[in-house]
Amino acid sequence: MAEKEIGIAYLIWLILGLIGGHKFYLGRPLMGFFYLITCGGFVFGWLIDMFTLPSQVRKANESY
Repeated sequence: MAEKEIGIAYLIWLILGLIGGHKFYLGRPLMGFFYLITCGGFVFGWLIDMFTLPSQVRKANESY
């Protein structure tokens, strides 16, 4: 499993974020499924991720 990149995570967040694509990319399938069934955590989670995505990528890489 390769390290995750912030640029790729933001691209996935922008295109597939409302259905949890970036959560699946970061190795968080349960959160991805939650985003999938709630349209990005009722859009609020998706918007919050715009600001917290760098720390999420860092955390995913640390657990790698």
